[in-house]
Amino acid sequence: MDLPDALDPDDPDDDRDFRGLEDFNSFTCLGSGASSTVYKVVHTKTHQPYALKAFNARPAGCVIVVDQLEREKRILGSLRHPFLVQLYGSFRTSLGACLVLEYIPGGTLYAYLQRMKEKHKTFGFLESDVKLIAAQLVLAIEYLHKQNIIIRDLKPENILLQKDGYIKITDFGLSKQDLIETLGAKTMAGTAEYFSPEQLQNSGHGKGVDLWALGTIIYELIAGLPPFYDTDTVRMQHRIVHDQPTFAPELFSEEAQNIISGLLRKNPLQRLGCRKGSGEMSELKRHRWFRQMNWACIATKGYHLKYLDELDIEEPSGRPCSLVCHRGGIYELVDRSSISMTSVDTLLASDAKDPHLTFQCSFGCDLSSTASPTLGNVRSYEGTGLATVDMEDDSLPSLDDY
Repeated sequence: MDLPDALDPDDPDDDRDFRGLEDFNSFTCLGSGASSTVYKVVHTKTHQPYALKAFNARPAGCVIVVDQLEREKRILGSLRHPFLVQLYGSFRTSLGACLVLEYIPGGTLYAYLQRMKEKHKTFGFLESDVKLIAAQLVLAIEYLHKQNIIIRDLKPENILLQKDGYIKITDFGLSKQDLIETLGAKTMAGTAEYFSPEQLQNSGHGKGVDLWALGTIIYELIAGLPPFYDTDTVRMQHRIVHDQPTFAPELFSEEAQNIISGLLRKNPLQRLGCRKGSGEMSELKRHRWFRQMNWACIATKGYHLKYLDELDIEEPSGRPCSLVCHRGGIYELVDRSSISMTSVDTLLASDAKDPHLTFQCSFGCDLSSTASPTLGNVRSYEGTGLATVDMEDDSLPSLDDY
């Protein structure tokens, strides 16, 4: 895997230098998925927090993992926008590679939607608040499309809220860059609830998939669920392709119904924001739902976001952990039994057993199927010596929740 030197496009004199895991401390695991794990870390030299996204490229399917890593690194390295997460650097490890990303001290839009529903016993956000969130998404999508980039996995789980209430879109592993043809993309990529009809019909897709996702998100933030949601995936896919969205008039204004319907047109060439000769995204920004929107004020974060007072935005919950080097391996220790870090080397070297600890791969790949969680059960990938010391915890969120 050919990774460039750490990126620092904003300030060539900056003293950040991301060479490896040893440059960070204070690890907190925020979430993990099949191919990667996200940590909140603190740079030892500058004391600045970052989000470290660690990819495992060794197991079966590593070609896909490497492709996603390279795509995300390449795309994020070329972007500068207030509503997009920034990439600061990248480096290799013995088992895979890591991206050093901007750390956003808030949770996902999805998490706050659930909190809003529970706290106020409502379906979702007030429509006036959704409009401000949607405006930020419109500006981000407009910027990306001008760079010939489509997101393809835009959803509330991939939208982070900053402490000021403004958004940051993250996770570009499924994005497509340098798309020339209007419907030139063919690969099925994304999340089932937000798939567009053309993706499900495999008829080729382009920028319209992001506008479809935008319409789905606007609907979900108001009503609490996506417009075609069904617990049966096959039935949901059929509804996406064939059905029209239904609106509860007590939740959706006439203007909201109109813009959502325009974004959810089955034909991507007729979708609001995609129609040739109509100004495309300019047509969307001129829609009467946005008639009082000051786009320049949104772009410069000049609005006070009223929903901020209701959300009580806070640090995302995570699982504190420590990374330890031992015999050429990198170990993640989560301490449930007050074992001091000074004793870790002794425990590992002696293969001591402790009922509070178990092992799994730190980059989301199972190293052992043992039933007994002991230090003696550790195994590593051939030639790497990499393993993880980790407590059994089914509550760890998926990577999509970060």
